[in-house]
Order: sequence, then structure tokens, then C-alpha cells
Amino acid sequence: MIAANMTLNPAEVSVKLQPLSRFRRAEVEFLIQVIRAIRRPQYRPAALAAFRPDFDWDYLLGFLRTHSLRIIFLEGVNTLKIPGFPAAVLERLQQKMVVNLHHNRCLAAELHDVTDLLHAEGIDCLSFKGVVLAQQLYHSLVQREIGDIDLLVHQADAERTRDLLLARGYVVTHDLDGEPDEADTALHGDELHDQEYHYTLVNDDDMVIEVHWSLGRREFSRLRAPGLFWENREVLHVDRFVLEAPRIDVMIVYLCMHGFKHSWRRMAWIYDIAQVVHTYPETDWGAVLHQADALNGRRMLLQGLLLAHTLFAAPLPPQAESALAAEPRIIEITDQVIDQLMVYPVEQDAVDDFRLQYALRQGWKDRYYYLLAKARPNRNELHIAPMLRRAGPLLYVIRMARLLVRYIIPRLLARPLKD
Repeated sequence: MIAANMTLNPAEVSVKLQPLSRFRRAEVEFLIQVIRAIRRPQYRPAALAAFRPDFDWDYLLGFLRTHSLRIIFLEGVNTLKIPGFPAAVLERLQQKMVVNLHHNRCLAAELHDVTDLLHAEGIDCLSFKGVVLAQQLYHSLVQREIGDIDLLVHQADAERTRDLLLARGYVVTHDLDGEPDEADTALHGDELHDQEYHYTLVNDDDMVIEVHWSLGRREFSRLRAPGLFWENREVLHVDRFVLEAPRIDVMIVYLCMHGFKHSWRRMAWIYDIAQVVHTYPETDWGAVLHQADALNGRRMLLQGLLLAHTLFAAPLPPQAESALAAEPRIIEITDQVIDQLMVYPVEQDAVDDFRLQYALRQGWKDRYYYLLAKARPNRNELHIAPMLRRAGPLLYVIRMARLLVRYIIPRLLARPLKD
């Protein structure tokens, strides 16, 4: 087996679980071993051996909060019954579990009511991620920390869906992820179509709904098409409700695209991929890889599976391991992603993120649209020159200048001079 940070021979490449020496803090090594041990009992001795009563527990809890892993970690702690585990830390985790379960049940109830409202108006819709994914992967609403509701409607129904949700007490807001082409202003009328694939609404109870008619921006030229979701749906029983969602075998490629889009900044997204592998052992991974290839998502899928294997000891499907033999660059980049994940508080390097994202794009069209998305002005440029809101070409010039000053020039100046 060849470690991810070694020189690779594509004809012999294999994958090894993350070496313990790579963990920057003992607390992180411990929590990863605890989570591995949930589904792989052979890691229980390593988890118990990694425990130290004098851990910086605030650091560990902060790391877990950042990566939305508190409930998963609690499951592992309860499974291992670790002697000497601090009662105060256990109580805080249990309190979070109770709050999380209540929140997720409220989301499920609201999702049910909203889908009933849309169906009554003749609007077809699907739920994805969120509470339905919790049911598909964990068979309960307890383990997954969920922030919002994601709905998929047909583009022709997007405005009518918005109007129905406005009448229900929601207001339209900008994209909460702060991604490139979203404006700070609320959307009205034709501005709805300025959103490439979704808009976000929130109500007075801080319920957040993202309404999608596509699955991503143009930079994911094939992955963004929602046809597979519409054509491969299933009925789920979530809590006491019946909901429709895309089947997990078509969701897996999207989940990897979603994690990739956000540079895998949250380990919970990687744990979701591990859960797919564990929960659906009968998956035809050859067919999934073929589907991913047709969607220009093969490299993203392979990276997601490799991350799940490396961090959380999920079995690596043989078809994925064979495919990685022809893609040593994925292993190299995944190695860098893991290095970034080991840092808390999170440190983001925009230049490195750009390089890693660009390297795994599949096909010239995806690369072109990715570069176009990065060049497109956003709210930062509008803050600098609000009077130029309608002067598109000038905003592009301002954006390129800002990117040079903020990212490129400091990086070049930081490089040591060569003789």
C-alpha cells in the first residue's frame, strides 16, 4: 500500500488510511479514531489508547462544532464507553443532541407542510440533503446536524414557489454561503433569474429554505442538470411524515460535487460519503462511476470516496481504487485537502483553493465556466463601487484588480528570491 504523500506509480497505486503522524493535535487524532471505531471495531483499541483526560476540551468541541460532527462523536463515545471521559463534556454533547433532534424534527415538519402546500397548488417538488438524507444514511433524525431545507422544483415553477413561500411568512435573502455572484439585496421580479440555480428564504423562526431549479452553477455544466433527480426518486418515511427524495445512488455524485465545491471544509460532508459506502454495500460502483463520468464528475466522486476512506476508514470500492490508479493527481490533491482539514481554526488560502479546484475539473467546458465564475463581480465589488452596479465591464476590471492586489501580488512577494 502506498501512502498518499509518497511518489506514486500509477500502475501500482493503492490507498492507505491517514497516518497518525499527520494529525496536528492529539485531540484531532482521538476524535477521528473514535468516529472510525463506530463502524470499524478494529479501531476501538486505537481510540482508547489516544484518549487523554487532560485534552483541551474546548479546542476539541470547537473542532467538532466547525465540522458538524458533535452528534457523530457522541455516538462513538457512547459506543466505546471510555473510562475517565469528562462528565461535563459528555453533558454538553448530550444537550446538543437533544437540541439537534428537536431542530431536525421542526425542519421535517416544516418540509412536510411546505411540500403539501406546493403539491396542493400543482407544483411538483423533491427534497434533497437535509432531513431526507439523514433518513437515507442514518435512518433517524438524531445523528446529522442540519442547517436548512433544500427543495427542488422545475424552473417554470420557481417564481410561483417563491410567491407561496412569501405568503407563508418567508422573505427572500441572499445566498447564505456567500458565493460569488449573489447580491446583498433582496430579490424581486426579474431579479429572481439573476440567481443561476437557487434562491434562499428565511422566516421569523430562522427556518431557512433553499429553492433550487438546478443543482449548481454553469461551472458544473453537466452535473447541474436535475434530470437524474426527477427520474430517480423514492418515497421515504421521515419521522411521522412521507416525503419524496432522489435515490441515494444518484445523490452520491451530487454529494461529492457539493463537498468539492466548498473545498470539503466540513468533515460531516465526508462522513456522509462514508455512510453511503457503509449503509449501501450493494451499490454498483461501476455504474456510479460510469454515471459520474457522463456528468463530468468522476474526479469529484473519486476524491469524495478517497477522503471517506482515508479519514473515516470507509471501505474503498475496488472500482474506485482501480480508477485512482489512472488518477494519481487526485491522491496528491486529496492529501493537501486533508492537511487543510487538520487546521483549526480553519485557515483558507484562496490561491490554493483555486488551484485545487481547477485541477480536478473534468473537461474544458467545466474549466472555462469555473474561470468565468471566478472572474464575475460580486458584492465585494459593489461595495467598492456601488454606482457602477449597471456598468458590467468596469466591475470586471475592478474585480480583476482586487484579486491581483488581495491574492496574487502578496503570494508573489512572499516567494523567496532565487539566485
